[in-house]
Amino acid sequence: MAPANEGDVLVASAEERTRFSLSGIYDVSVRRGAWVIAEFRGRRRTVRTMNNDTAATRAPSRTTKES
Repeated sequence: MAPANEGDVLVASAEERTRFSLSGIYDVSVRRGAWVIAEFRGRRRTVRTMNNDTAATRAPSRTTKES
């Protein structure tokens, strides 16, 4: 892990590890060039709206998924 500096170009990629029922777990890596400078695990939870029985998803922060 390493600090980022102003002007660095950072690329984040996320991979879905598991999805079950109304939840999901994602592993995210942040790279500066070939170096991984940060990693974290994110969680997703789908909640029902108060107005009706349809599901609304709280979107995770946007990341670029690399192939």
